[in-house]
Amino acid sequence: MRIEKEDIKKAAEIAKIHLSEEEIESYKKNLEDMTQEFLDALESLGINLDENFDFTKSSSKRTVLRDDEPEIFEKTEMIIKNAPLVKDGLFSVPTIIKGDK
Repeated sequence: MRIEKEDIKKAAEIAKIHLSEEEIESYKKNLEDMTQEFLDALESLGINLDENFDFTKSSSKRTVLRDDEPEIFEKTEMIIKNAPLVKDGLFSVPTIIKGDK
């Protein structure tokens, strides 16, 4: 499956990271290689996809998911004590998106 440079640039923009042209080419090749390995794995399972198959289009088939079951998580204190900054029992992270409040 062919990956376009514009797709890499758009993903970088969304992630708010800068990529050089060399990095864009490297990511493009890596994604194409990973996609081909994925397609080869599907084919080895007997799932043959048309080469024009578009993974970006949603399926009309309904995805069946299990019901959410709430659980009590008992290791919160252990995780919180390893956090670099905690406020009111929550992780505190730096703001990366500026905006009006």
